[in-house]
Amino acid sequence: MIKRKKYIKIIITALFGVMFIATAIFSIFSGINKNQTQKINGNSDIYKNLSAFSTEKDLTGIGYTNGKFSMFNDDGDILWTTVLGNGQPLNDVVMCDNFVILVSEGREVIAFDKNTGDKLMTFNMPFMALSAAFNEKSGVLTVSGQIRNEYRFYIFNIHDTPDSNGEINYRFSGRHETQFATKLYSMENLDDGRVIVTGGNSVSYIVDIEADSPSLKEIFVSDFPIIAVSEISNGFVSMDIKGTATYYDNDFKVLNKKSNSYEFDSACLISGQFVAKVKNGGVFGFDINRGEKSFFINSRYESKIYLFSNGFLINENSEIRLYNVDIAKAVSYFSTAFKISLPVSFLLLAAFVLMLLITFMPKVNEFLKTEIIKFGLSLKNNKFVYLGLIPTFILIIIFYYIPISWGMGLSFFDYTAGEKAVFVGFQNFAAVMKNEYFWSGMGNMVIFLITDILKAIIPPIFFAELIMAVKNKTVSFWMRVLLFVPGILPGVATTIVWMNGIFGNQGLVNDILIKVGLPSYVQNWMFQSKTALGSLLMFGFPWIGAYLIFYGAVMGLPTSMYEAAKLDGCGWFKRIFKFDIPLILPQIKYIFITSFIASIQSFDRIYITTQGEYNTGTPALEMFFQLFKYNQYGIASAMSVFLFLFLAIATVLNFRMKSNTSD
Repeated sequence: MIKRKKYIKIIITALFGVMFIATAIFSIFSGINKNQTQKINGNSDIYKNLSAFSTEKDLTGIGYTNGKFSMFNDDGDILWTTVLGNGQPLNDVVMCDNFVILVSEGREVIAFDKNTGDKLMTFNMPFMALSAAFNEKSGVLTVSGQIRNEYRFYIFNIHDTPDSNGEINYRFSGRHETQFATKLYSMENLDDGRVIVTGGNSVSYIVDIEADSPSLKEIFVSDFPIIAVSEISNGFVSMDIKGTATYYDNDFKVLNKKSNSYEFDSACLISGQFVAKVKNGGVFGFDINRGEKSFFINSRYESKIYLFSNGFLINENSEIRLYNVDIAKAVSYFSTAFKISLPVSFLLLAAFVLMLLITFMPKVNEFLKTEIIKFGLSLKNNKFVYLGLIPTFILIIIFYYIPISWGMGLSFFDYTAGEKAVFVGFQNFAAVMKNEYFWSGMGNMVIFLITDILKAIIPPIFFAELIMAVKNKTVSFWMRVLLFVPGILPGVATTIVWMNGIFGNQGLVNDILIKVGLPSYVQNWMFQSKTALGSLLMFGFPWIGAYLIFYGAVMGLPTSMYEAAKLDGCGWFKRIFKFDIPLILPQIKYIFITSFIASIQSFDRIYITTQGEYNTGTPALEMFFQLFKYNQYGIASAMSVFLFLFLAIATVLNFRMKSNTSD
């Protein structure tokens, strides 16, 4: 029987070992493949200062900010180079079957032979050209641009006609120009020659270039601006900036809507997918036929992303990542698989090690059995106590320890809620070390910390002793009531009273200065660098605070001690310092610790009043701004780790001092 149990343990151990090895191998495989990218032509140096990009098969076209364009082959060798627009940046590169179209900020749209670089056709735009789209089947080219605050687009037909020698000549014809009052988001050239145009006013139009008098025709109005439109087998589909895909029939009546938890800056159709730049960083893929998310590729907020006809490029801190749709899907799958398989492999490893100890180390096995039995007996004998504690600890774990652990983990990621989580190592901590507002606020934090602790302890003890000295019970009662009433007022209301009613332009301080004949000193005390910090320190005067805690502590002291002190000739002041304060040290330490933590974490009075201006910023306020103003979850989490370590060290030192005092 004993041998049978041991065999069962060995089998279970082996199973955990095999599962761990399999999961670990899959995790490693996923970790390697989640970083795969499409091969780039040449080295990363050729991608410096790029402003437009496109690639097709073995050719890569790169436009630069100085107006230069270069065509590279698969080995990264330059096939040909040209410069457009008097050195103005190239805004778009459109790869076609036989030629490449370059769109210059210098008001030029030029087509070149892809392989030789021969100029095929040129059109000088009357405005700054921003982007272009071309449909091979219809031969329609659309170009959007801007002149001052007006947005325009041109529609051309590109004709390829052979000459007497059989060579193909290309030319523009059928020009149509339309003016827009709002930004143009997308242009979709349909196979039948029509063009769908969407603008920032959430209205979409269609224009038929073959009509006798081409004009815009409104087809639908969306809730938000449309950034991409595509023709599908049974109608059309669009994507708006809020991530909603809307399906229409051939008459542009809404059939269905699919929502995504992302906001987009721009998008285009690539291999049957809407590929969109996510507002806070990253690239999102939406399969228009299946109506679902197909991939998500992480990137930092400041990364530059270029979408083109058959893929996209991410330029992140000079690191070039090139993807087509298939690779993006694979990377997205393996990234998800890695996030799941890695923690599972660690859990299986822990189970495997535990089973090894139980199976092959009898002492460990006996120790675990003994401890489990002890815990079981304790649980049985004190079941009501444990049952009462379990809900409390569950809530603490859910609402405190899990968020704290999650927040610390976020400090190693470039994270945006519901959108992306890119592991960046210690980059967020490096960013905090370079953040001048965080570290300059440290000095203010120390000033607030010292004054807050002093205000929380000294005045309340003084007021508690004064009330104790009042012998008339009625007077003592009403004094306690009057001192307690200000604590009922909301903190925000009290802050506004001090900001405007005391230190404002028409506040009490300025009124007093005028009445005593010092009008030259009148100023807004909250909005001057020399006085803002001092004014904030004065908030809450006379700082009654937690006097009730000290009053209750002093009230609990034995009256016999006071009588003995009085017989020995101990005066009021001497009694406070010799007897009262030493005996209420537990309450003082409690107020010290809570005030210490609250002062470091507090930023509400600064946020409501100066918003950190006039040399009043603190680390907690900068952390708040990084989180809610700049959407930098990772950097804010790294700042919270610094503050947590500061608080943890201070708390440990305080407890050590307490234990030394007790000894």
